[in-house]
Amino acid sequence: MIATSLDSVDFLKKNYEHAMSNIQKLRSRKCIVMHGIDATKVASPQLFGGMTFDRIIYNFPFAGFFKDLSREAQLRKHRRLVSLFLKNAKEMIGENGEIHISHKTNAFHIEWKLESMASSHGLMLIEAVEFDQSDYKGYKTKRGFGGDMNFNCYPSKTYKFGLKRAQVQLLNILKKNYQRAMSNIQMLRTRKCIVLLGIDATKVASPHLFGGKTFDRIIYNFPFAGFFKNLSREATLRKHRRLVSLFLKNAKAIIGENGEIHISHKTNAFHIEWNLESMDSSHGLRLIGAPEFDQSDYKDYNTKRGFGGDMNFNCYPSKTYKFGLKRAQVQLLS
Repeated sequence: MIATSLDSVDFLKKNYEHAMSNIQKLRSRKCIVMHGIDATKVASPQLFGGMTFDRIIYNFPFAGFFKDLSREAQLRKHRRLVSLFLKNAKEMIGENGEIHISHKTNAFHIEWKLESMASSHGLMLIEAVEFDQSDYKGYKTKRGFGGDMNFNCYPSKTYKFGLKRAQVQLLNILKKNYQRAMSNIQMLRTRKCIVLLGIDATKVASPHLFGGKTFDRIIYNFPFAGFFKNLSREATLRKHRRLVSLFLKNAKAIIGENGEIHISHKTNAFHIEWNLESMDSSHGLRLIGAPEFDQSDYKDYNTKRGFGGDMNFNCYPSKTYKFGLKRAQVQLLS
């Protein structure tokens, strides 16, 4: 178990009478106690080194007192605190892990809308039970910011969130079919990479995914629509080209004015008939370059077969097609 505090040891010692004895009790039970930990940045890899947890608990989150702000502005600050915590905590729970937030359920507090926030981060509500202080032996609801008085924590509920079932299913599929999938995901997360599952490349411009963010580079290595043994060569080709076309249409909407879209693609036999270079113009893109694909550019990258095949495929000969906005569009954006 790990217990964290935003405040320093000196601050706790000065402002809370029983702080040091409580910390000692935790340590005597083999709990690691950490100070200066921001709940909105707990997924930072230098903190926990990629560890995952069964339970992450945040009792009564509170952003502070903002008497000079309007009710709406105060609400935004509190909701932002919880939202960033959920975003971080989600990265640190196992596939069956849970995030628990205990929160008051009257007056101003009910307007925080924890359930809708969790859903926006790909989390589902498992249950919301009445908060029972006796579940936390020795726990006292102390006022934050240096106040040693208790506060009335009732009525309150403990909201228990977990990964949406679809995400759990996707993780299980990856785990089952690709031997190194989970270790690779963990490696990406330790490098501050956000890993999203269940993302359709033909719908990446959907505003609920990235909230209007733009990117410098969007990379799609070896797009492949599937195996269609019962279709003619022409019909199969149309399916592959449609996949790439819809991806380009979406990716164009989320690159910056100097951004690039990279597609690595085989250049022999059937693949050359996809005519990637001809697709750029129809989407208002231009071909910047098409160098030979070099797998060593992607450290630890393996070209796995899609649809549950853990075997590598021969990715040569291939090129990386680099597309950007047409110059006229860049001038208009500027």
